[in-house]
Amino acid sequence: MNDLIKVNYDKADRPTVMGRELHDALEIKARYNDWFKRMCEYGFDENSDYITLTQKRVTAQGNETTYTDHQITIDMAKEICMIQRSDIGRKCRQYFIDVEKQWNSPEATMKRALRFADNTIKQLEQELADVLITVEQERTLRNEIEIKAIDLCGSGRVYSVLGTTLRILIIAKLCEAFGVAKTNLIKVSQYDAAIEICRTFKPDKNTRNRINNERFLLKSIRQ
Repeated sequence: MNDLIKVNYDKADRPTVMGRELHDALEIKARYNDWFKRMCEYGFDENSDYITLTQKRVTAQGNETTYTDHQITIDMAKEICMIQRSDIGRKCRQYFIDVEKQWNSPEATMKRALRFADNTIKQLEQELADVLITVEQERTLRNEIEIKAIDLCGSGRVYSVLGTTLRILIIAKLCEAFGVAKTNLIKVSQYDAAIEICRTFKPDKNTRNRINNERFLLKSIRQ
């Protein structure tokens, strides 16, 4: 279908056209503002059949000026075309009828539905990304911290001496990674990464030396 008049599809519920472009396509001789005011006398309602827009443009002299335009529904455009009682009016009206048929076709309707669903999913994902972890998730995270600390130094004397230090170091690593002051401020979208940080945590050289020294001391005591 050739574009007789540019149709805007930026509104999800229905297509629209610009009033000034329709005015030009219908080859109206009267000034746009006067003509549109006269068209509105046929019972069209603002914010229902059309919305008023203020546009800016540069004149031939290089000055910036503002002018009024209107974004109108296809239904309103069809009626305006019929009101003109001209060949170009009938041609434009038929064009808008074809636009509506295409807009309401099963394929176009399904495409809009899929796009709406996709946008809804993206919105939900964005909202989820901003949600903080639950109490249960934080409890699981703390458990992972505990498991890692025990894994690094054992559950005996070494852990009793250095367990708290290791837990603090892992928590500090998490807070640094996600830019938070406490682990309960970690977001749901960061939860899996936080678990992975706990499981792959490696203490610094000084802490490793302390662990080894405590293990050596424990071994010496047992001997």
